Amino acid sequence: EKPITARQCIKALIQIGKAKPKYIPKIMLSLQNADLSNVVNFNDTFLAATALTTVDFRGATFSSEQINVSGMFENMNIEHILFDDDVRLKVNTLSAFEGMNNSLGPTDEAAEAFLTHVDDSALAIGALNYAFRHCTRLTRLDFSHLDLSNITGIVHGIMGCTNLQFLDLRTIDFQKFTNTDPNTGSFAFCLTDIPTNCLIIVGDATQKSILQSKRPALTNIKTVAEYGG
Repeated sequence: EKPITARQCIKALIQIGKAKPKYIPKIMLSLQNADLSNVVNFNDTFLAATALTTVDFRGATFSSEQINVSGMFENMNIEHILFDDDVRLKVNTLSAFEGMNNSLGPTDEAAEAFLTHVDDSALAIGALNYAFRHCTRLTRLDFSHLDLSNITGIVHGIMGCTNLQFLDLRTIDFQKFTNTDPNTGSFAFCLTDIPTNCLIIVGDATQKSILQSKRPALTNIKTVAEYGG
């Protein structure tokens, strides 16, 4: 089976679920134990599937090559994403989620499940661009286990998360953000429209100083040492 055929079949199942919600449980079963080892492009696979709140990949086989998950769960009300414990997704971007067009984005549980199963060895320098935009249900995002030290900007990422209370960015080196114009450069619109008292963890005093200078409205930025964890 060709990879593009497999991806189109998944997208077709989502369309069936929209038209016939009663078939959603059967659609979920079809993803379990699926052989997805030849699929490297999951772009917009579940786009706007607002009736689908759980995606169960337990037993599924994924490619060991780099895969594209951009927009994979975009404009959804996703609550649960289930993987086998040993699954690692070799992705180049973390922009799998977005909450727009009357969708709420992922729950904390869904976002954590995805991030837990990320293999960070292939993450691109723009891995957080457009990631987690307008995900209004999120209260926490923890990137502490991922190596984000090579990214050079967050463009339109982590913005509009109006209920975010905890954000761990300790592995990001803001000194590598080459163009720091707050409106057009590496910081373009990131960390905007989030609560000003959101606890944000950064690596050290240098990172804290840079972030404070670019986002002075954020009042609860702490270094790892200050946070104590």
